[in-house]
Amino acid sequence: MKETALIFDLDGTLWDSSQSVAEIWTIKGKKSIDPNFSLTKEDVQALMGKTMKDILLSIAPKLSEDERSRIGEELLLSENDYLVDHPGVLFPEELETLNSLREEGYRLFIVSNCQLGYIEKFLSLVPETLFEGHLCWGDTHDEKAVTIRRLMKERNISKAIYIGDTNGDENASNRAGIPFFHAKYGFGKAEKPAVALPSLSSLPEALRAYFDQR
Repeated sequence: MKETALIFDLDGTLWDSSQSVAEIWTIKGKKSIDPNFSLTKEDVQALMGKTMKDILLSIAPKLSEDERSRIGEELLLSENDYLVDHPGVLFPEELETLNSLREEGYRLFIVSNCQLGYIEKFLSLVPETLFEGHLCWGDTHDEKAVTIRRLMKERNISKAIYIGDTNGDENASNRAGIPFFHAKYGFGKAEKPAVALPSLSSLPEALRAYFDQR
């Protein structure tokens, strides 16, 4: 059903930037939060997909809300700058898979709970014609379900599937009223996804099987 748009989460679904994010956040956190502050890539993977407010509350619970807000802005700006020379890693056969989906007629989009400028770092690694558009928390400052629905409205999308790797993605899909495909190869779990994907490269065949059953 090519009239169905495919909306992707980013972290853990289209790339893994956790090592780079852990490195720059540790550097900045030692200066702004605590001299002993440290994050591993596993720590970052567990945080990805959450809103920045929740992330900051988790990593700096003793700071005031104003202090967390200030530090959050510093971390996000530093992260965007760091990713220019230390980008995330694409998943196996990613470009071939995305090209195949485009050739089959699917429209591809990205919705992420990230800051402005972050998705662009990923897009610099792929052909500019692959994705038709994107929207993030930095655009809407609202929950992911709202961002998904706004993207669908702005892009005139009547049918969509959301592909993500966490239970938060699943909940957002449910609230947005669209099916959820779980990227099992990512960072999180899901409860009742419409489809579970063992790899990104399995998506084209999973879509064919999904629509054949309808």
